[in-house]
Amino acid sequence: MKSCIVSRPGRSFVGADYSQLEPRVFAYFSNDPRLLAAFSGTDDFYSVIGMEVWDKTDCTPQKEGSPDAFGVKYKKLRDQAKVIALASTYGATAHQLMHATGKTVNETQEDIDAYFERFPGVRQMMLDSHEMAKKDGQVTNLFGRPRRMPEAKKIVKIYGSMDHAELPYEVRNTLNLSVNHRIQSTAASIVNRAAIRFCNNIKELGLDCQLVVQVHDSLVAECLDEDAETVALLLQDAMENTVELPTIALEAVPKIGKNLSEV
Repeated sequence: MKSCIVSRPGRSFVGADYSQLEPRVFAYFSNDPRLLAAFSGTDDFYSVIGMEVWDKTDCTPQKEGSPDAFGVKYKKLRDQAKVIALASTYGATAHQLMHATGKTVNETQEDIDAYFERFPGVRQMMLDSHEMAKKDGQVTNLFGRPRRMPEAKKIVKIYGSMDHAELPYEVRNTLNLSVNHRIQSTAASIVNRAAIRFCNNIKELGLDCQLVVQVHDSLVAECLDEDAETVALLLQDAMENTVELPTIALEAVPKIGKNLSEV
């Protein structure tokens, strides 16, 4: 389908997709040194999690290129780690995840419990988000953009210090959205700010180029063929350097092509 969307004659598409933007923001908020380190070298984020959750010591957390990599030796477990890592943080239960993990409810719950036990910073980030919502009736992303949830201020008055898992679904859902907002809204703002900077830089240089589409965490521009290399550098710079997370680097490698499938 993407190959059907082509650039105009004499023009090329230049596109870049953030590499694991949401997991990077997630790791930043959790402040867990192992998750942060996964983006500073050749480690794979989900392999780091999987090796801890299932206590695998006969492999490495490398992304690829090694027969001893966790993702090679335990491909199914890496897939399960990918399911559990973000979904359970956003409040998904073992009942909701059991079909994706291919395990029973009890087995899935054991994996979720192990995940939060091995990565306490993730659990604390969740609790901090819940408390922010209950105290202020809103949560904010990294840039201060709020998600207002005034109903959250009534939770303590009605339910006291009841454990999160025992709260009614509607109440848990409100608190789960507080975690979701901090991570996903921050990621969305990073993309938006990069797009604005890129467009401003293009205008300043007087290039015949337009940002034509955003697809999730990717940006695609159309420019004259002779400007494609320059535009690629500008796009990469805007996406990687407009926002700088103090503990983690952003990565967006550009591609040049004549149709959307190539970028």
